[in-house]
Amino acid sequence: VLVVKGLGNSQAAECLKTICLGRGHHVTIFTAPSVQAPRVPHRAFSSNLLDGTISVIGNDPADSAAYLKVIATLNLSDPRHEDGKRDSIPNNAFPHGMAYSPVTGKVYNMNNGYGTVAVIDPIKNSIETTVAMKTSSNLLLSPNGRFLIGKGADRKTDPEHVIGRLSVMDAVNNRLTGTVDLPDVYPSVYRFSSDGGKLYVTTAATGKGKQKDHLKLNSVLVFDTAALPEIKLIKEVAIGRADC
Repeated sequence: VLVVKGLGNSQAAECLKTICLGRGHHVTIFTAPSVQAPRVPHRAFSSNLLDGTISVIGNDPADSAAYLKVIATLNLSDPRHEDGKRDSIPNNAFPHGMAYSPVTGKVYNMNNGYGTVAVIDPIKNSIETTVAMKTSSNLLLSPNGRFLIGKGADRKTDPEHVIGRLSVMDAVNNRLTGTVDLPDVYPSVYRFSSDGGKLYVTTAATGKGKQKDHLKLNSVLVFDTAALPEIKLIKEVAIGRADC
């Protein structure tokens, strides 16, 4: 991971350091103290897809012993999904989506290969528990910091139709509260409105043959998320085609 300082302001961009991690690709999120979790340190968590690990990097300039150094490596290996083997690297976790909630003070990592979300304590750098979330490949945190939205697609159940899925997890209770299936939709980019009242989901292509032929490729799906964990489709907006 390349650490660059000064982007987006009047300073000249400066490369601070190149940090060697595990094999990617990588998703990086940042932790910091909050009112609800004042003891959480300033750190960066970077997932390593092909290794099945997460590298924890010091991100506090005042802590010279840890700043921009790998201070821990979290092994995501789960023996329930590895034929009983423990702590294997590489493994089949395939971490991808991550989010940090200032409400709970926890890091949430999507293990694509296992269909689980790992709940991580950023103070102890340890996995507290895992929550089942099948058919998801990414995570998005709601603006209020409480709910995680997973998105993904089932390409195996029906050879003629892709079934998209949005899953809602309550980060406070570590509980999956519900799912919404979207026939013939591959959910691509998804974002909340700033107030958290709506979720916008774009469509894109996936699969092949009849699965791809039936896909919606020119829509943005708008969901009412004002009353999470309830999520309700309220409008489908036709836009340009995204055959990619």
